[in-house]
Amino acid sequence: MNEAVIATVLILVSLGAIAAVILFIVSRKFRVKEDPRLPKVLEALPNTNCGGCGLPGCSAFADALVKADDLSPFHCPVGGNEVMKEVAEILGKEVQERDPYVAIVRCSGSFEHRKQTSVYDGVMERPIVP
Repeated sequence: MNEAVIATVLILVSLGAIAAVILFIVSRKFRVKEDPRLPKVLEALPNTNCGGCGLPGCSAFADALVKADDLSPFHCPVGGNEVMKEVAEILGKEVQERDPYVAIVRCSGSFEHRKQTSVYDGVMERPIVP
C-alpha cells in the first residue's frame, strides 16, 4: 500500500478514537439524572395525552406527580381513581378518590337548541377568489 493511504487511515482512526473519548466524557459530565419512579408512573398512566389533567401530556403529568409532595391537586380524568391509586402506590403517597368526570352537552348540536349569547356583525358570505 501507499504510505499516504496508511497515514490517512491512521489519522482518521486516531481522530475517531479521540472524538469517541471526548463524547464519552461530555456525556458523563452533562448526564440528566431522572427519578427512577418516573417511568413506572408514566407506564401506569393511560398515555392518551389528552390534557384533561391540565398539563400538556402524560409525561408532564407523571413528572409533576413524582415531584409533588401532595397528590390531592392532581387527578387523571381518563384513568380515574384506579390509575391514581396505582400511581399513589408507586410513589408511596396517599390519594383522595374523586367523582368521575361526565361530559354534558347542552346545545343539542344545532343553533335552534342553543341559547344565543352573542351577535355576529360581519360579512355573512365569503367572497369567491379565482
